Order: sequence, then structure tokens, then C-alpha cells
Amino acid sequence: MKRRVFKTGHSFAVTVPGQIVRGWNIQLGEEVEIKVDDNKQRLIYCFPKPRQISLLNWEKK
Repeated sequence: MKRRVFKTGHSFAVTVPGQIVRGWNIQLGEEVEIKVDDNKQRLIYCFPKPRQISLLNWEKK
């Protein structure tokens, strides 16, 4: 899944796809922990609230 980086104010942002928002029941204003993996140049977003994800509606692209 690819997303584009865009500018908002003095920061850059990436959106969370609606399919994930609905599937994980992410709420507006919810805190997200960001982990940085400098060796692999990755940002990992962790939603700390426990979730139950339905695999029946999950579609891998």
C-alpha cells in the first residue's frame, strides 16, 4: 500500500487509509506511538489501544 507525503503547516504528514481506520476502529485524536528504524529507513506507527481485527473483511493489496 503506497501513500503520498504532504505538507500540513510546518510538518509533513501521511494519511491512514480508510480501510485501516474502519477495520481497526481508529478514533480521531487517538495517540499513536512512532518508532524509528534508522537502519532500514522505516517509520512504524503503533496504536497502543488493544484491538480485535476482523480478517473476514481484510483485503490485502
